[in-house]
Amino acid sequence: MEDEEIIEYSTKNLQEQFNLALADKFALIPLFDTIVCSFAADLNKNYAKYGITDLMNRSDGYREKIDVVVDGKIVKLGFSYADIDVEDEEESIYRISRISFDGEKNAALKILNELKEFVDCQNLEDLIKLAAKKLDKEKTYHLNSETYTFYSRYFSKA
Repeated sequence: MEDEEIIEYSTKNLQEQFNLALADKFALIPLFDTIVCSFAADLNKNYAKYGITDLMNRSDGYREKIDVVVDGKIVKLGFSYADIDVEDEEESIYRISRISFDGEKNAALKILNELKEFVDCQNLEDLIKLAAKKLDKEKTYHLNSETYTFYSRYFSKA
């Protein structure tokens, strides 16, 4: 029997990787979402550079998933979302808060390590600006105070 395992990468891991001193990991969700979306887009365009021989995007109706083949083993990438709108129960601002790698342990770890290397190659300030730009299209006054403060210097003043 193969060594199957679900391995996760979340805002906590991102905080450690970038050595960010935010007390509220909730505030990192928009940044995390931006990074994971960028990684997924690059994965779709350039999957061979990650050692992937096949890739399939799937949806279960409301969640996107990506299945990849690494070293002949299938790894399922799953995305968990969090609602960062803290003001209105009727409205939502969903962002990716966790990515899971479900499959044979060594293959899953290989993809996780590729994500970490991708993150290491990114410019943190540029990612924060991009996350803020995406948030600026939402009702930013619905964000909690630490999240708003972290991104607000990049919001449009309109």
